[in-house]
Amino acid sequence: MHLRVLRSGVVVVGLALVVGTTSSASAAVPSSAPPAPVVRPVAVALAPVGLDVSQRLGQAFVATDSGVSVLSLSTHAVVAQFSTGGSRQSGIALVRGGRQAYLTSRADTVVTVVDTTSRTVVKRIPVGGESTGIVVATTPRGQRAYVALSTNEVVVIATSTGTVVQRVRLPRAAKTLTVRPGGRTVWAGSYFSGRMWAIGTRMGRIERTVRVPKTGPVSGIAFVPGARRAWVAGVRGVSVVDLRTGRTVRFLPTSKIFSGFPISLGAVAFTRSGRHAFVVDSTLEWASGPGRVAMLDARTLRVVWRVRTGFRPTSLTLDRERRTAYTTDVDSDTVSWFRVPR
Repeated sequence: MHLRVLRSGVVVVGLALVVGTTSSASAAVPSSAPPAPVVRPVAVALAPVGLDVSQRLGQAFVATDSGVSVLSLSTHAVVAQFSTGGSRQSGIALVRGGRQAYLTSRADTVVTVVDTTSRTVVKRIPVGGESTGIVVATTPRGQRAYVALSTNEVVVIATSTGTVVQRVRLPRAAKTLTVRPGGRTVWAGSYFSGRMWAIGTRMGRIERTVRVPKTGPVSGIAFVPGARRAWVAGVRGVSVVDLRTGRTVRFLPTSKIFSGFPISLGAVAFTRSGRHAFVVDSTLEWASGPGRVAMLDARTLRVVWRVRTGFRPTSLTLDRERRTAYTTDVDSDTVSWFRVPR
């Protein structure tokens, strides 16, 4: 048996597995649903907040408070840990075919660039503000990293040179960024209201504003594979948006996905087939506890299963090649992983 004391003072018995569905869900899981997968946590460095996967290297790179933990995609064991010299890092994105990693921070006004092979810092890119999110897009002008700042801006970095090439002014600060398939637009979700902005990757301008008032402040955006719809998560629930009209065609309240209080919906993601969607309960910072992930039938919006993760999962990343999902559990210093359908 392995005992581990968390920074909150809570003792975790074992780092073996967390299994099953929540017991008091307000939306019953169908009796014919497949069983929930086993969730296995892996201890990493302090306060993991984001993860990105390199198929070329067969590794996952985890942004922690002031460094990077590296996991093997085949064994899920930690194979390396190193410092970036930063603090309060907020996200990570792999660029240039996985040869480099960009790390953002809520404390520093730079993006830290790491060589993923040598595992050393090679550059710091001044962006002029604290970062709340990052995403990478292949655009008509080449690969670009989009970084959301607390200063109500999105900074665009050309990854070939590591230089800022554009700045996009937003009406309010964005909490999350997502690339629409095809790379023509990057969508930013508002930190303060149920509003999204579509930024054109060719001209670097806001091309469209879409409102999701039922959702509230946007915490996650995912596009349905092969369809013209997006799922938008926020404090009140998930809105299904018709991207042609910009209207919400369906709404799933938080209480139909998870039970209990407090609940804070986070990331949203789809399987490669688009048949299933995942929604994260990140829990709140002032009431940190075990997080949860629900898998939903994307057609019916019914919950298929729910599983528990580590404390306060801040991100969800799918490795679709190996059919594996990862959450970064900031308050238990773990990465949780489990198997998912195609």
